[in-house]
Amino acid sequence: MKPLFDRYAIVDWSASNTPTTGKDSIWIAFAERDGAETRLIETVNPPTRSAAMAKLRQFFRDALAEDKRVFAGFDFPFGYPAGATAAIAGAPDWRALWGFFADQLKDRDDNFSNRFEVAGRLNREALATAPM
Repeated sequence: MKPLFDRYAIVDWSASNTPTTGKDSIWIAFAERDGAETRLIETVNPPTRSAAMAKLRQFFRDALAEDKRVFAGFDFPFGYPAGATAAIAGAPDWRALWGFFADQLKDRDDNFSNRFEVAGRLNREALATAPM
């Protein structure tokens, strides 16, 4: 039986707001199928989310050019509870939520991000309207 995926990218994301490597930083493992075995290609420890995204984009582009199927795993949530999109973005459409975050979040190449500020504001707004 042919495996479902040819290549793998597993990403341990970081909450750091400054460029950093080592402990509490971004780590990525790249692997590929080699017959019945899965072989580690490399592990990388990019100092910023921007550098990590560049490395991932290249990995995905290379796989696409070679017609390879990729499994990508990230250690962050991909979904929100029912009703969150309308509560956060004012509309139930997922595009509204993407637009909201695109407008609100700033994530620079030097790893600075205002995500904690945005999250804090959303938490305060949610608490202000929560039933007590």
